[in-house]
Amino acid sequence: MSGIDEHSHGGNLRALGLESGRDPGAILDFSANLNPLGPPPWLRPAVERGLAKVAAYPDPDAMAAREAAAKRFALGPSRFLFADGADSIILALPRAIGAARVFAFVPGYSGYLRAVSRSGAAFCPVRLDPERDFALDAADLSSALGVRGTSAAGRDLVFVGSPNNPAGGCLSDTALCELAMAFPAAVFAVDESFAELAGCPQGIVGRHPANVLVIRSLTKTYAMPGIRAGFVEGDEVLLAEIRRELPAWPLSSFAEEACVEALADRAWGEEGAAFVAGARAAMVAGIAAIPGLRVVPGPANFILAGLRSGRGARELRGLLLDRGIAIRTFSPEEGLDDGWFRLAVRKPEENDRLIGALCDVVQGPMRGAGEAAQ
Repeated sequence: MSGIDEHSHGGNLRALGLESGRDPGAILDFSANLNPLGPPPWLRPAVERGLAKVAAYPDPDAMAAREAAAKRFALGPSRFLFADGADSIILALPRAIGAARVFAFVPGYSGYLRAVSRSGAAFCPVRLDPERDFALDAADLSSALGVRGTSAAGRDLVFVGSPNNPAGGCLSDTALCELAMAFPAAVFAVDESFAELAGCPQGIVGRHPANVLVIRSLTKTYAMPGIRAGFVEGDEVLLAEIRRELPAWPLSSFAEEACVEALADRAWGEEGAAFVAGARAAMVAGIAAIPGLRVVPGPANFILAGLRSGRGARELRGLLLDRGIAIRTFSPEEGLDDGWFRLAVRKPEENDRLIGALCDVVQGPMRGAGEAAQ
């Protein structure tokens, strides 16, 4: 766990600019997974309304955001807790519930590992098979939970990405709920940060057993990561435990105004999901046609791709960055070796530029990777 980079995620344009010697605004960033349509038109007016409130502290209960979520999902406001991004909720969870062990599919979102390392809980990885395209298997998770039993020192916490990042696999809603009912002493945190862009706007919000928490990021669907906004839906007792681990004011006035607008705007997520589906299909076909590369199937707005040689992703990253294109690679602690990299789905013309660069680099400076597939 000590090898986990606290900031191992995409989208750090300042660092990418320093590394490449380019203006950060000139980098075509495929390392951050956002709605390719960009921010909605209501975002600027929402931020301006937040600006009008800067002379007062924000509402520590974020009631306007909670009421907007209640209206969106037809649940009571007490079922929602907001914070400055889904990551803050994830980081707080192991400590909040007093987790003795944390289970998660690996590879998975690096934030789960950071949360475990901060809490002192034991990490229990459920490893995914690359030969099965990293498919999530409910039986494997059930077996891991059953074999290890329960702990007298604290509860078990289970993170499940839906879809899972970075490979994009999903468990069915039925499988998730059946698992939760089979292990009622465990808390299941279902991370639906990318669900809307995968075509699942409702997910299992409000439709799950009491030991399930549903985590949502609003920054992915509405392409506003600089705002920092997310929420968790679930049992009020569990939410109270999480709230104690969050700052006194977990959501800024700017973010709360954006949350209210976002939760009233279903169309932006639906349009984004439809756009992603078409762009992703074309992007997958283009990447899969390059000798030496493989693509993992999935519904998300990102693509996990691999070099058939089994190595060279970090070299590939450097060669692409020289061309002003950023991709996401992984450390061994994240459960992926140097053969894998992740790509965001962007606009078709941008995706075409990436595919052209991949073709040139993999079959040129990295010809060995291409020849490995011959």
